[in-house]
Amino acid sequence: MKKLIFTTAFASKILLVTLLASMTSQSIIAKERDTQTENMVLQLIGDPSIAVIENMAKNLQIKDSAIVDKVIQQVKDQLQNNIETITEIYLKEFSKKELQQIVNFFKGELGSKYSKFSANVVQNSDYMQLLTPIFAEAIQSLQSMLPKQNAPQMVEASKEIEAISSQAELDILLKENNLVVLKFYSDSCPPCKMLNGPYNELAEKNNEIKFVSANLNVAQELAKKYSVTSIPAVKIFKNGELVDEVIGYNPDKLKELITKNK
Repeated sequence: MKKLIFTTAFASKILLVTLLASMTSQSIIAKERDTQTENMVLQLIGDPSIAVIENMAKNLQIKDSAIVDKVIQQVKDQLQNNIETITEIYLKEFSKKELQQIVNFFKGELGSKYSKFSANVVQNSDYMQLLTPIFAEAIQSLQSMLPKQNAPQMVEASKEIEAISSQAELDILLKENNLVVLKFYSDSCPPCKMLNGPYNELAEKNNEIKFVSANLNVAQELAKKYSVTSIPAVKIFKNGELVDEVIGYNPDKLKELITKNK
């Protein structure tokens, strides 16, 4: 998921996203802003977004609450700046009435519909184009507070780690290996690239374990089967059965579970 510090190319990408969002807003300037619906969408994505940042800070062992609060406010501000375009994406799936019901009750049939939408939203390029840079910048802000020697780095996945994309491929590996570790990732996911370093190291040090990876963009059915709604996600299989999982960037937890299941 290359160092965590933004490259010029990444910074240019963020600038492009900002300009596109601005252009979109200008193109609909004649329409009256539906602030009520925008606030509903903000409620739906706000709390999960804060949870993501708090989890990042915990994993990076940042204990200064003022730093974390500053980054959370940064994310809130950027979500607010892009809320008009994000709301349009939600309204392609839900009516305004449905959004209100989800906010109020978040259960039953509508809750199920929203859960399915959430599970597939990482495949929505417009949505991810907006949110990925926001969280990438948040990671950068958190990482910049760490001593350089402790900062997790963005590196490429090892070419020695086999890539799979289907259940059939996984079934073969499960039959041939007592312990299989499967990482779900996306090329546009900064935490996934952060996890590559520890994942590569674990694979190199544990030759008796089969480490593999699955790109969410080409292994969508496999991801659905194992209920992957957030990445990176690592699934651990022992004797053909799913026994443990690690969601998000948490290399210490991953090492712990691999040691436990050896």
